[in-house]
Amino acid sequence: MLLAGCAGTGPATPSATVYVAGQGMVRALDAATLTTRRTWAVTGRVAVLLADPASHAAVALTADADAGMWRLDPRRSQAEHRMLGVNPAAATLDPKAEVLYVAGTDAGGQGWLQARDGRSGELHWQRRLSAAAMAVCMGPEGTLLAASADGRVEAFDSAGKRGAAFFQLDAPARALAALPYGHTAFALTDARLALLDTARAGVLAYLPVGEDPRSMELKPDGGELYVSNAAGTVTIVNTSTGEVAGTLQAGLGAGAMAVTADGSLLFVANDRAGTLSATTLATRKPAAFLRLGTRPEALAQAPGGYLFAADAGSNDLAVVRLATDANHPYALMTLLPTVPAPNRLVVVPGSY
Repeated sequence: MLLAGCAGTGPATPSATVYVAGQGMVRALDAATLTTRRTWAVTGRVAVLLADPASHAAVALTADADAGMWRLDPRRSQAEHRMLGVNPAAATLDPKAEVLYVAGTDAGGQGWLQARDGRSGELHWQRRLSAAAMAVCMGPEGTLLAASADGRVEAFDSAGKRGAAFFQLDAPARALAALPYGHTAFALTDARLALLDTARAGVLAYLPVGEDPRSMELKPDGGELYVSNAAGTVTIVNTSTGEVAGTLQAGLGAGAMAVTADGSLLFVANDRAGTLSATTLATRKPAAFLRLGTRPEALAQAPGGYLFAADAGSNDLAVVRLATDANHPYALMTLLPTVPAPNRLVVVPGSY
């Protein structure tokens, strides 16, 4: 199957691979033709899916009893597998150093931060956390922040050296994010957003967000942070001033988000409504509102002007054409049957 505009009616779509993961399975598709390149069976639920652009591959971490790391390369029929020894809560990949950092919890409830080779999965080091692991993120110059279930956020360097100070939040952080410059980081709890100063190891402020905050997304230039709220809004935070700068309307169950590379558009998957919201960030006005499948839980944008959404409730992959001009408005192009309960999605650009 070819996407409209890819067979002689417009510029060729740059090569990219879309990875969609769910319960016990990961599939790789060609982003231009939507043909399946490879499907892998994995053990357990995929809790984390990360792109590895340097090697044109993806890394999946499965949870539950058989927690493991799976390296997924469409050029190979078998996924490379290594046991983790922890149930992963979150992970981040340093593409330059090819190091994977995993925040997870062992069978006894102890949290750990692991550093592993991004290709082989070999364990470099691991450090004990204060409680069960919740989140991890990478800041400038390879610094790491890891959050635990007791509300503590600890700092580590790339060699695993623990910082002298830590942050104690008033609630556990479900997600962490750091600016690509300076010393500012953010911790999202179940009720509000903590603004952190990593240089002084202090909580600068707690910022109000909407009802039932779900996830965070940084604008590519770092100027704004977006927090999706399940009640149907998105909170805008000005990262320079550390203040809430406004609220956008989304849809019921606002969750996964994606920002275009040029920072012009914000997309929000509204899982309870089964819709996609698009907002023009310069004007903060709605650009599109489309119906997708049932319970869209992940978004990813591919080169060539296409957005993909993983519909966990209807077991399909929605393909949305982004607007290029008045003659080519936003449109849901197709719903492709895909892996069971898809809830993770990444796009890896590049040719093979």
